[in-house]
Order: sequence, then structure tokens, then C-alpha cells
Amino acid sequence: MAKKYIIDYLKENKDKFPLEFLKKKLLGAGYPEGEIDEAIKILQQPIQEVLKPERISVSFWDFRHKKTYLSKKEKLLDFVAGFLFKIILSFIVRALGFFFYPGRYLLIPFYLIVIIYCFVIKRGYISWGIIFGSFFSLLFSLFSFRF
Repeated sequence: MAKKYIIDYLKENKDKFPLEFLKKKLLGAGYPEGEIDEAIKILQQPIQEVLKPERISVSFWDFRHKKTYLSKKEKLLDFVAGFLFKIILSFIVRALGFFFYPGRYLLIPFYLIVIIYCFVIKRGYISWGIIFGSFFSLLFSLFSFRF
């Protein structure tokens, strides 16, 4: 393979001088003709176009793919969705009569699984919404018992 120095030299000077002139200069400096010819072939190869990866989905409901947030609006939407998920699920559990039933604590592993799945794997802002909703729900419970 052509030495890196030869390739770099040709890249820097190919716009200023013809390749034949640069080849004569390199030959005069003592570089082997085979390496110079190989470097010229490398430089004359077309540059392959690098394709940008397409975004798989822009749908809010796509939970199969990792979310790439492109705006603050998307982050806020996920945070609010996580917050509402926690609050609505808490009210459903209370409405079903689990308020004084110890079965409501069985939801804690469910919340942890959802938080870990969203935070680590897919959508972190939903996890932050669930965590914030848990604190809000706890504060609401504490203040509702006082009055």
C-alpha cells in the first residue's frame, strides 16, 4: 500500500499542480514509482456517498424504536405523557378499591420496569414524567390526609 505521506502530499498539492509534475517530484525525492502510482489510483477513486440514516418513525406511539429527540416539544410531550400515565393509573387503582388493599403495592415493580425500560432503552423523558408524577401523587396523598 502507498505510504500515507505520499497520499497526503498528493492530496495537498493536486489542485495546485498536475499529477504528473507531482509524480516527478516524488520520484526525484527517492520514492518508489509503484507506491506513487498506487497513491494516485487511491486518489482517483470516486468517493463513496455516505447515506444518512433515516428516522424510522416520527409517531409518538412508536415504542419499538429508540426515540431521537429533535426538539424541546418532543421532550415535553414525553414528560407530560409519563406524568399523566402515573397520575391516571393511580386514580384508576384507587377507584377500583385498591386504596386500602395491599395489592396496590404490586404496581411498584410495574412502575420500576416501565421506568427502567423507558429511561435506559427507549424514551428517558417518559421516565422522568413517571418519577415526577410519583412525587406529585405522594404529595397529594399526604396533603389529602391532613384535611
